[in-house]
Amino acid sequence: MRLPIAAFLVGLGWGAQAAAQTAARPALPPAPPAPPASDLYVYTIAPRDTLIALGRVLLASPARWREVQRLNHVRNPRRLRPGRPLAIPLALLRTIPATAQVLWLRGTPRVRLVDGTNAVALIGSTIGEGARLTTQAGEAIGPLDVLSDTMGVDFGPYLARVLHDVRENWYRIIPESARAPLMKKGKVSIEFAILKDGQVAGLQIVGSSGDIALDRAAYGGITASKPFPPLPTEFGGQYLALRFHFYYNPERSEIQ
Repeated sequence: MRLPIAAFLVGLGWGAQAAAQTAARPALPPAPPAPPASDLYVYTIAPRDTLIALGRVLLASPARWREVQRLNHVRNPRRLRPGRPLAIPLALLRTIPATAQVLWLRGTPRVRLVDGTNAVALIGSTIGEGARLTTQAGEAIGPLDVLSDTMGVDFGPYLARVLHDVRENWYRIIPESARAPLMKKGKVSIEFAILKDGQVAGLQIVGSSGDIALDRAAYGGITASKPFPPLPTEFGGQYLALRFHFYYNPERSEIQ
């Protein structure tokens, strides 16, 4: 790790005293006991990363980046060496990292790999832990479309949480007609916007399945999930516009 250039004061007596005080002063507060390895997520530092910026992206409470600093004995939070590992307690993370496989997408979403390089997401490809997904307006990974400009912000972790909540609430109220043995098919498309505070605006069905029960369940999956978490603090927009697609018993060709 590169150390900041020290400025030395040259003076009779004064310089020696100042140097002694500087040497005696601890560089960082004592680090807390390290959690077990099983409770840590190891992030690989990418070019231009800083602890403050990583706190906004990865941590549930961005201000707790200082705990990561102490745990990893980082002297300068704005100067991190690319390629070095950074241990982060799972309890601090906004979402739990996991490896995922791309099953469905629209457009050409980008993946920022842990080594700092960028790649295009492809159906069937595997996205490893620590990679970041970036979508622009009209692009999507999974059963939703991002309709507004993300301004370069990585919405992957945030949208994963939104998708999880909507899916869980939707599954609870799927009508019996869409379950075995009837297995009714249908697709519902719903548009809405998430405001900066997580509230929902402009909720409307833009593509009906033709079945009131299927439409109502899809609509209820969203209303039961609000309010969503606030939008990421680094996002400068006033809202995030989305289009969700709810598929009931689809053929594989319908979702590719």
